[in-house]
Amino acid sequence: MRNGVYATVAGALLTANAAEFRPANRRQIVAAVAKNADVLAAFLPVAYRAQIVRIAMGMMASATDDVKPAVTKIAEVMKSTECTGLCAI
Repeated sequence: MRNGVYATVAGALLTANAAEFRPANRRQIVAAVAKNADVLAAFLPVAYRAQIVRIAMGMMASATDDVKPAVTKIAEVMKSTECTGLCAI
């Protein structure tokens, strides 16, 4: 399950800069993950979250302004080192 959640979040971040998707679709995908970032983070160990933060920060320079707020929110939520619930299992 963790790998699936990780792949979903990482994939959404990579989609934010994917030219083959329409801008509106990129915004919606990243916005949906940002809206649910706290729930998704609860599934992930801190090390996985750190990888997501690196992906988010690495793609920010080339991200369009319309997706940057969502990418920033995802990164901020994933920076948390709190690990309770499924994260701790």
